[in-house]
Amino acid sequence: MFSIRRNQEEDPLEAVEIEITQARRKAAA
Repeated sequence: MFSIRRNQEEDPLEAVEIEITQARRKAAA
């Protein structure tokens, strides 16, 4: 999907938050 896999190695929680935020933006749009 997004460039999340790369971030998961560094900070999984942050990557999850980003994914959720982007999903919410899509739902709201």
